[in-house]
Amino acid sequence: MSLPVTLHRQLPTVKKLLLQTQPWRPGSSAVASLATNKEQRQHRLSVFLAEQERQRSTKTAATEAAIEVSTADKLSKSVSLKLNAASTPLDVAKQLDEAAQDGGGGNLVRDSALAVVDEQYYWSMRRPLKKSCLLRFVPLMRGSPASRQEAVDMRAGNNALWRSGAMLLGSVFETAFKEEYRVQLVSSPPPHFSTGSFVYDCRVTKDQALQHSVLQLTGGHCLSAWAPSRAELRALSRTALPLLSADAPFEWLELPLPVALDMFKHNPFKLAAAKRAASASAAAGHSVSGPQRQQQPAALVAVYKVGDFVDLLGQGPLLSRTGQIGSLLFAAVHRIESADYGSLARVQGIAAAAGMSPAEVADWADAALEKASELNSTFPPSEQPQIGAAASKPAAAAAAR
Repeated sequence: MSLPVTLHRQLPTVKKLLLQTQPWRPGSSAVASLATNKEQRQHRLSVFLAEQERQRSTKTAATEAAIEVSTADKLSKSVSLKLNAASTPLDVAKQLDEAAQDGGGGNLVRDSALAVVDEQYYWSMRRPLKKSCLLRFVPLMRGSPASRQEAVDMRAGNNALWRSGAMLLGSVFETAFKEEYRVQLVSSPPPHFSTGSFVYDCRVTKDQALQHSVLQLTGGHCLSAWAPSRAELRALSRTALPLLSADAPFEWLELPLPVALDMFKHNPFKLAAAKRAASASAAAGHSVSGPQRQQQPAALVAVYKVGDFVDLLGQGPLLSRTGQIGSLLFAAVHRIESADYGSLARVQGIAAAAGMSPAEVADWADAALEKASELNSTFPPSEQPQIGAAASKPAAAAAAR
C-alpha cells in the first residue's frame, strides 16, 4: 500500500505505521498464534474505553454556540447549546425534547435513527458535531414515502439498520463457539437490498492442540463440515435477543492510527482495514469527523462499540441504539472463497425495525428468509479497498439522483 507522493514527506510516521504490519495470506501462521476470542474481545474493549476516557479528559472547554435545527414540521429553530468536542446530535435532540415538555414532550431521542448535517451528510446520532451546523433528524420509516427526500431518508435509515444488524451478526458469531475455535471477523460488505440479506464474512479455524471442539449453542459439529440447521440458526438468532432488549447504544469513536493498530493487533484482517481507513483519511487531508480541512493531514480510524463488542466497519452511520431493531435473524452461513483470504464463512442475516406486531414480524420473516438464505452474491472481501462501497451518500446529492 502506498500513500500519495505529496504525503510521503508530510507523514513519515503515518507511512511507517501503515506499512509495518503485513496483511494475512492463506497459509500464514499468524492465525494459529492469536489470543482466544474472549481475550481479543476484552482487549478491544479496554483500548476503546481507555481512549474514550482520554478524549473526554482532554476535550475543549464548553463554549456557547448556536445550532440551527430543522424540525420535522419544516420549521427552523435556533438552539443555544453548551458545545464541546464531544457534543452530538443526540445532545441536541435531548435539549429539544426537554424544551417541548410544556407541549406534551418531544420524541426526538426515542425516534431518531440518524441526523442530517447541513443537508449534506447522514450522521450518527452519537458522532461529535464539532461545529455549528444545520441539523435534521431522520426516523426509521415504514410504508410509502410521501416525497423524494423522504424516500432518500428511508433508504439511508434502512442502510443504517442493515449495517447495525451486520455488526450484531459479528458480535454474536464471534462468541458462538468454544475457545477451541478462533473466530476472526474479516469484513462486512456494504448492504445491497437486492441481495435480500446483509453479511459478515469470518474466518474460523480450529486449534489443533485441543480436541472434541463443538459449537457452544447446539454442539456436535466440526466447522469444516458444518452447514447450520434451522435449529442452529434459530439458536444464533436467540443469542442476539439480549442485545436488542438491552437497548444498547451504538457508540462512535475516532482513533489515532497507533491506537487502532493496538486495538486490532490480534486480527490481521482488521489491521489491514484500519490502515486503509487511516490512509484514506490522511490522503483526504481531514478527520472523518467532518469535511473541514485540517492544518496537517490526519490518520484516523472510526470504530463503533455496542455492549462489550468493538468493531471497525468502514464509513457510514449506524443506528442510535439496538432498541430500534425489532427483530434480527440469522438466515444462513455459506462457504465462500476470497482470492486474498482463502476460505471464509459468509454469515447472512436480516433485520426489521422496531414497532412491528408479532403477526407482522412472522409474516415478514416468512417472506424474507427464503431469499436471505440463498448465497449472497456480494463481492468477497479483498485486501484492496472497496472504493466508495461503505460511504454514506451526501443527503442533498442523494436526493438529486
